[in-house]
Amino acid sequence: MPRCRFCGKKSELFLRYARLPLCKKCFIAYYQRKVREALEKFNIEKDATIAVALSAGKDSVALLHSLSALREVKAIHIALGIEGHSDKLLESCKKLCKDLNIELILFDLKKELGISASDFRKINKKVCSVCGTVKRYLLNKIAWENSIDYVATGHNADDTASAILRNFLTGNIALLARIEFFSPKDEKFKLVGKIKPLYRTLEFENKMYCDILELPYVAEQCPLAKRAMQNEVKALIDSLEKRMPEIKLRIITNYFKMKPLFEEYAKKERKVEFKLCKQCGYATVSDKCKFCKTIEKLQKVRNKTKSF
Repeated sequence: MPRCRFCGKKSELFLRYARLPLCKKCFIAYYQRKVREALEKFNIEKDATIAVALSAGKDSVALLHSLSALREVKAIHIALGIEGHSDKLLESCKKLCKDLNIELILFDLKKELGISASDFRKINKKVCSVCGTVKRYLLNKIAWENSIDYVATGHNADDTASAILRNFLTGNIALLARIEFFSPKDEKFKLVGKIKPLYRTLEFENKMYCDILELPYVAEQCPLAKRAMQNEVKALIDSLEKRMPEIKLRIITNYFKMKPLFEEYAKKERKVEFKLCKQCGYATVSDKCKFCKTIEKLQKVRNKTKSF
């Protein structure tokens, strides 16, 4: 049995992509160091207020715990009102934040807006797309109204590599060029900063971090999620990973090298300029933002249903 690379004690796990044997204690330190290095790379100010978008899944749970070991943080949870699922997520979030003594900011979709994620199917078969629009908007709005400087999300290296390859294969250069791991705060358009500290941390590392520290998280997937293309691309990369353990990190590294080319191409296709939504006053690229349009569609469908 090889020795831990850092402390020399008996190793308990092995990171194939880095050929790195570690004991559990040194793995936790290694993981937290990667999160700290990400904050340093993004030049996050020492006094900046950070809130983690906490879903109760292993990625956001690992992110919240590791960030809380480095600085003071808050958590934001959006309760989507999915029967038999959302309650589990909320209870897990409450327990974790109580254990870590972290403030939890809760937004209940049903109570605040009278809708749930299940309603998204009424206006679009691609539920995840609608859900993503709603969550991104609300996370920004909630953070802005609570004077939070940055929202941190648990997007991991698996997610990042999959998104890069998927957009490349489908020829969606505009989306490919917009993949970001850091975006600054913009007060003019009421935009808080966005950071993805786990963009070079693999999914299995997040699970390992939670399991070692016995952190509560919900393992089951959202019952509404149907991501055929995304799952197929992930499966493709996973199969390559068996022969090339570093493949996901290599995709991300090479993306950084080519990103300027994608951005230049995307500029020729369409120039995106922010303006303020005439209805809610938050950032958009048209007169009315996607969130307001989505809520209007849901209200129309609901009114039609009531009229029968």
